[in-house]
Parts: sequence; C-alpha cells; structure tokens
Amino acid sequence: MLVGGVESMSRAPWVLPKPERAFPAAGAELVSTTLGWRLVNPAMPAVWTVSLGEATEQLAEREGIFREDQDAFALRSHRAAAGAWDRGFYANQVIEVPGVGPIRDESIRATTPQALAGLAPVFRPDGTVTAGNASPRTCSTAPGRRTRRASPTR
Repeated sequence: MLVGGVESMSRAPWVLPKPERAFPAAGAELVSTTLGWRLVNPAMPAVWTVSLGEATEQLAEREGIFREDQDAFALRSHRAAAGAWDRGFYANQVIEVPGVGPIRDESIRATTPQALAGLAPVFRPDGTVTAGNASPRTCSTAPGRRTRRASPTR
C-alpha cells in the first residue's frame, strides 16, 4: 500500500469565511491561513483565536520561558539536525526529486548563540519568538510504502 502526506506553510491556502446568510451577493473576503487560524468565530473568546506566533509568545510568558532558553533549544536543534544529516542518518530515507530543490532540509542553519541573540522578535516588539527559534514556514512531503512484515515461518 502506498501512503503519503504533505504540509505546506509557504503555500497555505487563502480561504473564504462562511457567509452570515445563504447566497451572499457581495462582500466575500479572502483570509490567509499562513500563520495559523484566521477564521474567527465571533462567539469565541479573543484569547482563543490568536496566531500561532502570538500563542507561542503567550505560552512563553505564562510558563516563564525566556528568550535565552528558546535560543539555546533552537541552537541544539539546528546542531542535532545538521549532525544527523552529516552522519548520513537520512541517507536511505530521502530521495532527490530532480529540478525541485535541495535534498537537505533548508531551514537548518550553521548558527551561533550570538547570531540567534541578534535576531529581532517577529510577533511582538518585546517578544521572544524570532526567525531563529521558531518553526520555519516551509513545505514537506512524505511518501511511503506499507508492507506486511514476513512471518517467522516464511
């Protein structure tokens, strides 16, 4: 059986909200879903309907997660991912598609603590989430094949 999946943050869809009444004649507004949920039900509390970046800022504030901690975690993550690629961990899991782009994750950076500390916050002027410690806006696919494991008697 063939299986697969796809995620696209860079090409997240523009969507239309549900109209207030049937068969609207005009006034439809497209909404971008790139940074998370944008179709807000007016009956929901405003604190439930923030962007993913703002939700991360709120979580960091509530749980006392400092910018330095986020940058240190991001640095470890970048280094671990680069090391896995360098050791060949993904060699038999990734195939190149000619003409499509890099075979290696494009969001892995050879970065330093100083470089991460120098990045500006992106969701709040005094925030903690930066381009260096946030999830990237990126796309990925994962095709695969599911097979039956051979029984010990075969």
